[in-house]
Amino acid sequence: MTSDKKFIMVIVVVGVVALGVMIGAIGQGNVREVPLFWPEKVEQTVAFQEDNGVVKLVGKLGIKEDNNPTLIMRTSFAYILTVVNEGTTNHRLYIDGLEVQTDLLDP
Repeated sequence: MTSDKKFIMVIVVVGVVALGVMIGAIGQGNVREVPLFWPEKVEQTVAFQEDNGVVKLVGKLGIKEDNNPTLIMRTSFAYILTVVNEGTTNHRLYIDGLEVQTDLLDP
C-alpha cells in the first residue's frame, strides 16, 4: 500500500515538472516559427487647425488631449503618427528631442 502511494506521488511530481517545462518552452516561442506575442502597433493622428489666427495642434485619433496633445511613444513598438493640415496655411510638425520634422504640409 505504501509503495503505491509513493509511486503515485512520484508520477504527480514528474507530471507537474513536465507541465512546467512545456509551458516554459512554448511561452518562449520555441515551438513555433512565429512569436506568440504580436508586436503592438500604436497609431495616432494629429491635425493643425486655425482659430482666429491662432494655430492649434489637435489630437484626432488615439490621443485624449484636444489641444496641443502630448505624444507618448514606447520602445519596441511600431509607432505610426499621421499629421494632417486642416488650416489655411502651410505647417510643419517638429518633434523636439528627436530632431524629427515633417515635410511642409499644404492646407
